[in-house]
Order: sequence, then C-alpha cells, then structure tokens
Amino acid sequence: MKTVHIIGAGIAGLGAAHFLAAQGIQSVVYEAADHIGGRAAGSIEEGTLFEVGGKNFSSQWPRFNALLKEFDIHEHDAQHPDFHIVLKDKLVKLDKRRTLSGDLHLAMQLGLRGSLQLRDFLGYSRKHADELNY
Repeated sequence: MKTVHIIGAGIAGLGAAHFLAAQGIQSVVYEAADHIGGRAAGSIEEGTLFEVGGKNFSSQWPRFNALLKEFDIHEHDAQHPDFHIVLKDKLVKLDKRRTLSGDLHLAMQLGLRGSLQLRDFLGYSRKHADELNY
C-alpha cells in the first residue's frame, strides 16, 4: 500500500489526512511548528477558546462545517464583523458586512486600480464558487 505524505498540519493538511483515511488511504503528516492547526490554531485561556489564527473561515464552507460537525467541534470564536489588513504600510480596519459606507471605505483605501482588481476577483469567485468552496 502506498502512503501519502502531507506537508503541514494546518486545517488543509489535517483535513486531507482525515479524508484520505476515510477512503482507506494511509498518510503521514509532517509539521515544522511545535503545534498543529496552522493559521486555525486556538488557545484556551481560563476555560474560553480564543482563535489565534486566521479569521477567514466562513459559515458558507459546507465541507469545513461538515468536518467540524464530524469531529463534534461546537466551540469556536465567532467571526468578527471587521478585519484588519495592511495597505500602503498602514493598518486599515475594514468592515466585512456589505454596507454602502463599508464598500466606500474599502474603495477609498484600495484606490481605483485596487478596487477594480477586487471587483474582478469577487466576480470570478462568485462565478466559480462551487469549485472554490473547499
């Protein structure tokens, strides 16, 4: 039997190992860090879970949510309505909710070229959502 070698014990690597195991395929996961979870890592402080990694997981991801349900994971940090990114060497707070003021603020921060690139990216993402929804 062949073994699949997976580099990285983040959510993608662990998910790949899990789905391979469900198909009866053996895998080995390699991780350079001293913890698993990658950008989806969490920390429990005084009985409360805090996600310390990326906030890009979405309730719209059926496979990710199915994996959480399968592992009986119910406690997680709620997604925040805003996020921070660095634009032109400045930390900028952006609102994830679709509002006119939020969209205008984002457009002002991105500039014309960045706004057009974002529009194209979002259009592509919507058109190919089924293919990208992993």
